[in-house]
Amino acid sequence: MTKTVGKMRPTVEANGFGFAMAYGSPMGSSDHGRNTAHHCWTILSQGHYIGKSVISAMLSLSMIESFAILGREPELSVAELEAVYGTAAITVLNPEVALIHTPDEQGPYIDQLGGIIKLGTVVYRTPLNGDPIPVMAATLNASRVKPWLEPHMRDVGGSLYGGSVRLRGWLRKQMLELKKQLKASGRVVRIVASREPQLSSVTVTRQGLITHGREIVLILTPTELIVGLTTAVQDYRAYTVRDRGRPSADPRRGMIPPKLAQMMLHIAHVRPTDVLLDPFCGVGTILQEAAILGVRQMHGSDLDQAAVRATQENMRWLFKEFTNLQSDVEITQRDARQVSIRPSVIVTEPDLGVPMHGHEPMSFVTREAERLEKLYLESLSRWHALLTPGGRVLLLVPAFQTKDGEVRIDLASRSAQLGYNAQPMLSMPAAKMLEIKDSTRLEYGRDDARVRRVLHLWEKRD
Repeated sequence: MTKTVGKMRPTVEANGFGFAMAYGSPMGSSDHGRNTAHHCWTILSQGHYIGKSVISAMLSLSMIESFAILGREPELSVAELEAVYGTAAITVLNPEVALIHTPDEQGPYIDQLGGIIKLGTVVYRTPLNGDPIPVMAATLNASRVKPWLEPHMRDVGGSLYGGSVRLRGWLRKQMLELKKQLKASGRVVRIVASREPQLSSVTVTRQGLITHGREIVLILTPTELIVGLTTAVQDYRAYTVRDRGRPSADPRRGMIPPKLAQMMLHIAHVRPTDVLLDPFCGVGTILQEAAILGVRQMHGSDLDQAAVRATQENMRWLFKEFTNLQSDVEITQRDARQVSIRPSVIVTEPDLGVPMHGHEPMSFVTREAERLEKLYLESLSRWHALLTPGGRVLLLVPAFQTKDGEVRIDLASRSAQLGYNAQPMLSMPAAKMLEIKDSTRLEYGRDDARVRRVLHLWEKRD
């Protein structure tokens, strides 16, 4: 395929039409043969897939410890972290917090992690034995906190993860006491408070606690108090622009959120050198996020001509908004069961069925689930013939919630018959901590959603 930077060009398809564009990469090129500590981290920080041998080499180096505040679906957040940084680099403390161990003075980057709310540096750890309040009070005092505040910092906030309701109520009072102590020591600050035990990423951003202030994060475990300083929060404004700011959107189609698309790409171990296919591209969200992550060759297709046009328009917009991206993107109109591209990885949210309103009878929902199961299995069969050896498929499958119960689509046995091996998306320690019995299937969606998304990850068995 000839690359055309900054221009669109037509592509010829037997039963459809398409276009291709080129984008400049924010990552640049990487020599995956190098094995220096700096290069290992360059790969990590940019969301590349790396092997366990590289992780082992990194862990023998001088390490820095960071904390990550997990998103609404902690199992997906941890699966993303383990896919990006390697299982050996991640320690899950509870469903709210994980620790990340990275080499030297370079910490993780949040812009390309869809499942992480906050990132920060661990600055203090102390054991707990009994009531944690005296230990926390000794930690949140002027003599210890003052060195954490740079001269220009005038705003201070605090968040507590873990602990009882009583402890969370204590934090607000202690922050006011800290303000008095700092003032007595000659340091005047404003306390950023919240009725909740944790400051939201929106509050941290709007109150300037990253740019000209400080958020102190207390993390309670059964045996230890861990203190961290927040260094980055999820950029909700950037995600909003990439979601609602695009020229083409169709809420009736149940658009996949950009954050979920990022998590899917990471969990599928998508690398910049992969050939990525999204055969149900919709409005192009997965392709959009893949381009931002630096994937250089991508193909999208959809049976719906309106969806193809929407993806084309959105990718044009993306190229104008992000002028440093570099990817070849080809979009065609085609049935997912008739694609001809030979990808190394497929990441897609397929047709999730007709919109549900919650009052449909179980018989109707069951018939719809059977229709979708047939579509998915026929697609998986076709994709297996096209995937390169060891190729991967990450597929979202709906789980329908009805007034009479739940209707699920079980692809486990049939996918194995088609030549796929189901892949666990969590390490055993992480799955145990998060109480996930089967990490070959992870869910996304609100508890009250009529349709929840179930993620499946398979590897082609030759």
